[in-house]
Amino acid sequence: MSNIICYDNFTPLTLEDKQLFDDIVNNCDLYDELIASEMMFQSLFCWGACENPQKCVLDEGFVVFYEQELRDTNMFFVPFVKKREYFVPVMQKIFDFYKANNLPVNVKITGEFIPLLKPVLGEDYQIVPGFGDTEYIYKAGDIVNLPGKKYSVKRNQVEGFEDRYFYTFETYDKSMRQQVLDFAKEWGESHEDETAEKELDTLVRCLDNLDALDMFCDVLKVEGELVGFSAGFVSHTNVGVCMYEKANTEYRGCYQALTNLFAKKRFADCKYINRQEDLGIEALKESKMSYHPHMFAKKFIVSDKKD
Repeated sequence: MSNIICYDNFTPLTLEDKQLFDDIVNNCDLYDELIASEMMFQSLFCWGACENPQKCVLDEGFVVFYEQELRDTNMFFVPFVKKREYFVPVMQKIFDFYKANNLPVNVKITGEFIPLLKPVLGEDYQIVPGFGDTEYIYKAGDIVNLPGKKYSVKRNQVEGFEDRYFYTFETYDKSMRQQVLDFAKEWGESHEDETAEKELDTLVRCLDNLDALDMFCDVLKVEGELVGFSAGFVSHTNVGVCMYEKANTEYRGCYQALTNLFAKKRFADCKYINRQEDLGIEALKESKMSYHPHMFAKKFIVSDKKD
Protein backbone atom coordinates (compact mmCIF):
# COMPACT_ATOMS: atom_id res chain seq x y z
CA MET A 1 0.00 0.00 0.00
CA SER A 2 1.00 3.59 -0.52
CA ASN A 3 0.63 6.91 1.25
CA ILE A 4 0.68 8.94 -1.97
CA ILE A 5 -1.02 8.82 -5.36
CA CYS A 6 1.45 8.72 -8.24
CA TYR A 7 1.72 6.95 -11.56
CA ASP A 8 4.23 4.45 -10.16
CA ASN A 9 1.65 3.25 -7.67
CA PHE A 10 -1.14 2.57 -10.16
CA THR A 11 -2.04 -0.96 -11.24
CA PRO A 12 -4.93 -2.13 -13.47
CA LEU A 13 -8.28 -2.69 -11.78
CA THR A 14 -8.87 -6.44 -11.85
CA LEU A 15 -11.57 -8.88 -10.84
CA GLU A 16 -9.58 -9.73 -7.72
CA ASP A 17 -10.10 -6.15 -6.47
CA LYS A 18 -13.80 -6.81 -5.88
CA GLN A 19 -13.04 -8.22 -2.43
CA LEU A 20 -11.21 -5.02 -1.45
CA PHE A 21 -14.10 -2.92 -2.76
CA ASP A 22 -16.70 -5.03 -0.94
CA ASP A 23 -14.77 -4.90 2.34
CA ILE A 24 -14.68 -1.11 2.21
CA VAL A 25 -18.23 -0.27 1.10
CA ASN A 26 -19.75 -2.85 3.46
CA ASN A 27 -17.93 -1.47 6.49
CA CYS A 28 -17.84 2.31 5.98
CA ASP A 29 -21.03 4.29 6.59
CA LEU A 30 -20.14 6.72 3.79
CA TYR A 31 -21.45 4.17 1.30
CA ASP A 32 -24.59 3.06 3.16
CA GLU A 33 -26.87 5.01 0.80
CA LEU A 34 -24.94 4.56 -2.44
CA ILE A 35 -27.34 4.30 -5.38
CA ALA A 36 -25.28 5.44 -8.39
CA SER A 37 -24.28 2.37 -10.39
CA GLU A 38 -21.21 4.06 -11.84
CA MET A 39 -19.67 4.02 -8.36
CA MET A 40 -20.17 0.25 -7.96
CA PHE A 41 -17.52 -2.34 -8.72
CA GLN A 42 -19.46 -4.18 -11.42
CA SER A 43 -19.71 -1.00 -13.48
CA LEU A 44 -16.11 0.03 -12.84
CA PHE A 45 -14.82 -3.38 -13.87
CA CYS A 46 -17.04 -4.02 -16.88
CA TRP A 47 -16.51 -0.57 -18.38
CA GLY A 48 -12.83 -1.14 -17.71
CA ALA A 49 -12.85 -3.19 -20.89
CA CYS A 50 -12.64 0.06 -22.85
CA GLU A 51 -11.74 2.81 -20.37
CA ASN A 52 -8.59 1.40 -18.78
CA PRO A 53 -9.27 1.91 -15.06
CA GLN A 54 -6.24 2.02 -12.82
CA LYS A 55 -6.29 1.78 -9.05
CA CYS A 56 -3.98 3.11 -6.39
CA VAL A 57 -4.24 1.29 -3.07
CA LEU A 58 -3.64 3.56 -0.09
CA ASP A 59 -3.41 3.03 3.64
CA GLU A 60 -6.82 4.74 3.81
CA GLY A 61 -8.49 2.73 1.03
CA PHE A 62 -8.12 3.08 -2.73
CA VAL A 63 -8.87 5.36 -5.67
CA VAL A 64 -9.80 4.57 -9.27
CA PHE A 65 -8.45 6.56 -12.20
CA TYR A 66 -9.85 6.30 -15.73
CA GLU A 67 -7.72 7.03 -18.78
CA GLN A 68 -10.82 7.25 -20.93
CA GLU A 69 -10.81 6.24 -24.57
CA LEU A 70 -14.43 7.30 -24.95
CA ARG A 71 -13.73 10.85 -23.79
CA ASP A 72 -10.77 13.16 -24.36
CA THR A 73 -9.95 13.38 -20.69
CA ASN A 74 -8.96 11.46 -17.59
CA MET A 75 -11.03 11.12 -14.44
CA PHE A 76 -10.88 9.99 -10.85
CA PHE A 77 -13.98 8.56 -9.24
CA VAL A 78 -15.04 9.30 -5.69
CA PRO A 79 -12.47 7.64 -3.39
CA PHE A 80 -13.32 4.46 -1.52
CA VAL A 81 -12.06 4.88 2.03
CA LYS A 82 -12.12 2.70 5.13
CA LYS A 83 -13.33 5.47 7.45
CA ARG A 84 -15.39 8.62 6.94
CA GLU A 85 -12.59 10.84 8.26
CA TYR A 86 -10.27 9.59 5.49
CA PHE A 87 -12.43 10.98 2.69
CA VAL A 88 -11.21 14.58 2.65
CA PRO A 89 -7.50 13.72 3.11
CA VAL A 90 -7.68 11.27 0.20
CA MET A 91 -9.41 13.91 -1.95
CA GLN A 92 -6.50 16.21 -1.14
CA LYS A 93 -4.12 13.50 -2.34
CA ILE A 94 -6.04 13.42 -5.63
CA PHE A 95 -5.71 17.20 -5.99
CA ASP A 96 -1.97 16.88 -5.25
CA PHE A 97 -1.65 14.23 -7.97
CA TYR A 98 -3.24 16.53 -10.56
CA LYS A 99 -1.03 19.42 -9.52
CA ALA A 100 2.15 17.33 -9.56
CA ASN A 101 1.39 16.11 -13.09
CA ASN A 102 0.16 19.47 -14.39
CA LEU A 103 -3.24 18.03 -15.28
CA PRO A 104 -6.65 19.69 -15.03
CA VAL A 105 -8.63 18.44 -12.03
CA ASN A 106 -11.46 16.10 -13.02
CA VAL A 107 -13.12 14.06 -10.25
CA LYS A 108 -16.59 12.55 -10.56
CA ILE A 109 -18.66 12.46 -7.37
CA THR A 110 -22.30 11.92 -6.52
CA GLY A 111 -24.53 14.30 -4.64
CA GLU A 112 -24.27 12.65 -1.21
CA PHE A 113 -20.56 13.51 -1.03
CA ILE A 114 -20.93 17.23 -1.73
CA PRO A 115 -21.71 18.30 1.87
CA LEU A 116 -18.59 16.48 3.04
CA LEU A 117 -16.33 18.00 0.41
CA LYS A 118 -17.69 21.49 -0.24
CA PRO A 119 -16.41 23.16 2.95
CA VAL A 120 -12.79 22.21 2.17
CA LEU A 121 -12.64 23.04 -1.54
CA GLY A 122 -11.38 26.56 -1.01
CA GLU A 123 -10.92 28.97 -3.88
CA ASP A 124 -9.11 26.65 -6.28
CA TYR A 125 -11.87 24.18 -7.17
CA GLN A 126 -15.52 24.12 -8.16
CA ILE A 127 -18.34 21.56 -8.31
CA VAL A 128 -20.36 21.53 -11.54
CA PRO A 129 -23.19 19.23 -12.67
CA GLY A 130 -22.35 16.35 -14.99
CA PHE A 131 -24.09 16.09 -18.34
CA GLY A 132 -26.19 13.15 -19.49
CA ASP A 133 -25.10 10.83 -16.69
CA THR A 134 -27.80 11.41 -14.07
CA GLU A 135 -29.17 7.97 -13.23
CA TYR A 136 -32.88 7.20 -12.97
CA ILE A 137 -34.03 5.56 -9.74
CA TYR A 138 -37.43 3.88 -9.35
CA LYS A 139 -39.32 2.24 -6.54
CA ALA A 140 -38.85 -1.47 -7.19
CA GLY A 141 -42.53 -2.16 -6.54
CA ASP A 142 -43.54 0.25 -9.30
CA ILE A 143 -41.51 -1.54 -11.98
CA VAL A 144 -42.51 -4.97 -10.69
CA ASN A 145 -46.25 -4.31 -10.29
CA LEU A 146 -46.91 -1.37 -12.67
CA PRO A 147 -49.62 -0.09 -10.32
CA GLY A 148 -52.37 2.47 -10.83
CA LYS A 149 -53.44 4.71 -13.65
CA LYS A 150 -50.01 6.17 -14.39
CA TYR A 151 -48.72 2.72 -15.38
CA SER A 152 -51.78 1.68 -17.35
CA VAL A 153 -50.05 2.11 -20.71
CA LYS A 154 -47.09 -0.01 -19.57
CA ARG A 155 -49.41 -2.72 -18.24
CA ASN A 156 -51.28 -2.81 -21.54
CA GLN A 157 -48.01 -3.09 -23.47
CA VAL A 158 -46.80 -5.96 -21.29
CA GLU A 159 -50.14 -7.78 -21.42
CA GLY A 160 -50.32 -7.27 -25.17
CA PHE A 161 -46.88 -8.82 -25.62
CA GLU A 162 -47.81 -11.77 -23.41
CA ASP A 163 -51.06 -12.34 -25.32
CA ARG A 164 -49.55 -11.85 -28.76
CA TYR A 165 -46.47 -14.06 -28.56
CA PHE A 166 -45.45 -17.49 -27.32
CA TYR A 167 -42.46 -16.46 -25.24
CA THR A 168 -40.05 -17.83 -22.66
CA PHE A 169 -37.90 -15.89 -20.18
CA GLU A 170 -34.79 -17.91 -19.48
CA THR A 171 -31.79 -17.67 -17.20
CA TYR A 172 -28.64 -17.14 -19.26
CA ASP A 173 -26.14 -19.96 -19.52
CA LYS A 174 -22.82 -20.15 -21.32
CA SER A 175 -24.33 -21.92 -24.32
CA MET A 176 -26.15 -18.64 -25.13
CA ARG A 177 -23.00 -16.48 -25.08
CA GLN A 178 -22.47 -16.04 -28.80
CA GLN A 179 -26.18 -15.64 -29.45
CA VAL A 180 -26.40 -12.78 -26.92
CA LEU A 181 -23.26 -11.10 -28.27
CA ASP A 182 -24.50 -11.36 -31.86
CA PHE A 183 -27.83 -9.89 -30.82
CA ALA A 184 -26.10 -6.98 -29.04
CA LYS A 185 -23.88 -6.35 -32.07
CA GLU A 186 -26.82 -6.34 -34.47
CA TRP A 187 -28.73 -4.05 -32.12
CA GLY A 188 -25.87 -1.55 -32.12
CA GLU A 189 -25.56 -1.64 -35.91
CA SER A 190 -29.28 -1.15 -36.45
CA HIS A 191 -29.39 1.79 -34.03
CA GLU A 192 -26.21 3.38 -35.42
CA ASP A 193 -24.96 3.64 -31.85
CA GLU A 194 -21.43 5.09 -31.80
CA THR A 195 -20.65 3.48 -28.44
CA ALA A 196 -22.10 0.06 -29.32
CA GLU A 197 -18.76 -1.53 -30.20
CA LYS A 198 -17.24 -0.39 -26.91
CA GLU A 199 -20.32 -1.54 -25.04
CA LEU A 200 -19.94 -4.94 -26.65
CA ASP A 201 -16.48 -5.22 -25.07
CA THR A 202 -17.98 -4.46 -21.66
CA LEU A 203 -20.73 -7.03 -22.20
CA VAL A 204 -18.13 -9.70 -22.93
CA ARG A 205 -16.44 -8.89 -19.64
CA CYS A 206 -19.81 -9.10 -17.89
CA LEU A 207 -20.93 -12.42 -19.40
CA ASP A 208 -17.56 -14.08 -18.86
CA ASN A 209 -17.52 -13.16 -15.15
CA LEU A 210 -21.17 -13.26 -14.07
CA ASP A 211 -20.66 -15.41 -10.97
CA ALA A 212 -17.48 -13.67 -9.81
CA LEU A 213 -19.20 -10.29 -10.18
CA ASP A 214 -22.40 -11.44 -8.42
CA MET A 215 -24.29 -10.54 -11.59
CA PHE A 216 -27.06 -12.29 -13.54
CA CYS A 217 -28.43 -12.26 -17.07
CA ASP A 218 -31.76 -13.36 -18.56
CA VAL A 219 -32.90 -13.76 -22.15
CA LEU A 220 -36.33 -13.26 -23.67
CA LYS A 221 -37.26 -15.59 -26.52
CA VAL A 222 -40.26 -15.77 -28.83
CA GLU A 223 -40.80 -19.23 -30.31
CA GLY A 224 -37.16 -19.98 -29.54
CA GLU A 225 -35.73 -16.81 -31.13
CA LEU A 226 -33.83 -14.43 -28.86
CA VAL A 227 -35.62 -11.06 -28.90
CA GLY A 228 -34.08 -9.40 -25.86
CA PHE A 229 -31.78 -9.74 -22.88
CA SER A 230 -31.05 -7.97 -19.61
CA ALA A 231 -28.11 -8.20 -17.20
CA GLY A 232 -27.59 -6.60 -13.82
CA PHE A 233 -26.94 -7.07 -10.12
CA VAL A 234 -28.18 -6.14 -6.66
CA SER A 235 -25.92 -3.71 -4.80
CA HIS A 236 -24.88 -3.86 -1.15
CA THR A 237 -27.47 -1.12 -0.56
CA ASN A 238 -30.27 -3.34 -1.96
CA VAL A 239 -30.55 -1.40 -5.21
CA GLY A 240 -31.29 -3.49 -8.27
CA VAL A 241 -29.14 -2.25 -11.14
CA CYS A 242 -30.06 -2.95 -14.77
CA MET A 243 -26.73 -2.58 -16.57
CA TYR A 244 -27.72 -3.96 -19.97
CA GLU A 245 -31.11 -4.07 -21.67
CA LYS A 246 -31.58 -4.71 -25.38
CA ALA A 247 -34.75 -5.75 -27.18
CA ASN A 248 -36.05 -6.21 -30.71
CA THR A 249 -38.72 -3.53 -31.20
CA GLU A 250 -40.19 -5.43 -34.15
CA TYR A 251 -41.96 -7.40 -31.44
CA ARG A 252 -44.58 -5.05 -30.01
CA GLY A 253 -44.20 -4.50 -26.29
CA CYS A 254 -40.89 -6.36 -26.19
CA TYR A 255 -38.97 -3.72 -24.22
CA GLN A 256 -41.77 -3.24 -21.71
CA ALA A 257 -42.15 -6.99 -21.20
CA LEU A 258 -38.40 -7.43 -20.78
CA THR A 259 -38.19 -4.64 -18.19
CA ASN A 260 -41.10 -6.04 -16.22
CA LEU A 261 -40.04 -9.70 -16.37
CA PHE A 262 -36.47 -8.88 -15.32
CA ALA A 263 -37.68 -6.75 -12.40
CA LYS A 264 -40.09 -9.45 -11.22
CA LYS A 265 -37.46 -12.15 -11.38
CA ARG A 266 -34.44 -10.27 -10.01
CA PHE A 267 -35.49 -7.16 -8.11
CA ALA A 268 -38.79 -7.98 -6.37
CA ASP A 269 -37.10 -7.78 -2.95
CA CYS A 270 -35.13 -4.60 -3.67
CA LYS A 271 -36.00 -1.15 -2.38
CA TYR A 272 -35.06 0.65 -5.59
CA ILE A 273 -34.20 -0.12 -9.20
CA ASN A 274 -31.52 1.88 -10.98
CA ARG A 275 -32.03 2.02 -14.75
CA GLN A 276 -28.92 4.13 -15.33
CA GLU A 277 -28.49 7.33 -17.34
CA ASP A 278 -29.94 8.76 -20.56
CA LEU A 279 -26.58 9.86 -22.02
CA GLY A 280 -28.21 13.12 -23.09
CA ILE A 281 -30.29 11.24 -25.70
CA GLU A 282 -33.80 12.71 -25.82
CA ALA A 283 -35.56 9.49 -26.84
CA LEU A 284 -33.84 7.60 -24.04
CA LYS A 285 -34.80 10.33 -21.59
CA GLU A 286 -38.45 10.09 -22.65
CA SER A 287 -38.38 6.32 -22.23
CA LYS A 288 -36.91 6.51 -18.74
CA MET A 289 -39.28 9.28 -17.67
CA SER A 290 -42.26 7.21 -18.85
CA TYR A 291 -41.59 4.85 -15.93
CA HIS A 292 -42.00 7.75 -13.45
CA PRO A 293 -38.69 7.82 -11.56
CA HIS A 294 -38.87 8.19 -7.79
CA MET A 295 -35.59 10.14 -7.65
CA PHE A 296 -32.29 10.66 -9.46
CA ALA A 297 -28.66 9.84 -8.70
CA LYS A 298 -27.05 13.09 -9.76
CA LYS A 299 -23.35 13.23 -10.56
CA PHE A 300 -21.03 16.17 -10.41
CA ILE A 301 -17.52 17.06 -11.50
CA VAL A 302 -14.94 18.63 -9.21
CA SER A 303 -12.71 20.75 -11.41
CA ASP A 304 -10.37 23.74 -11.40
CA LYS A 305 -12.24 27.02 -11.24
CA LYS A 306 -10.35 28.22 -14.32
CA ASP A 307 -12.05 25.37 -16.27
